[in-house]
Amino acid sequence: KGRAIMHELAPRTAAERSRVIDSHAFDAFAARRRDGRSVLREELDAHGVDTLLLAGCWTESCVLSTAIRAVAEDLNVAVASDAVFTCADAGPAALRVLGVYCCMVRAAEMSAYLRDLASAGTLAEADATAVERTAALPVALAQPLPPASAEAT
Repeated sequence: KGRAIMHELAPRTAAERSRVIDSHAFDAFAARRRDGRSVLREELDAHGVDTLLLAGCWTESCVLSTAIRAVAEDLNVAVASDAVFTCADAGPAALRVLGVYCCMVRAAEMSAYLRDLASAGTLAEADATAVERTAALPVALAQPLPPASAEAT
């Protein structure tokens, strides 16, 4: 339906696939169950998650709205500043706004943090395996595109 999970990040086990949340809104918390509860918030609560590590597309819409909502939900939020991108001119301004609400880190720092959690046994084995796949991705996959207004050379 016009979207897919990158092969390198795709869930490989039934447990991983069960945690994929299909969202059609900028804010990842917007997907709701029939009782009105946020699907993402329910999953985070079920797993005892208190911190979100964000990376992704459309910095000024999806990443920003999810980050601000997470802060409003009383979660800690870190954004990998070199693993977000946009084609819009508002990207740099969105990064400045994110810096007000979130901890801004580099993707390599985020990967190191996740590896430390996995090696300390803080993560379940399945989660540690997923972290290794994620951390092994080249950062080049997430390099920002030039603004839409940039002239072709």
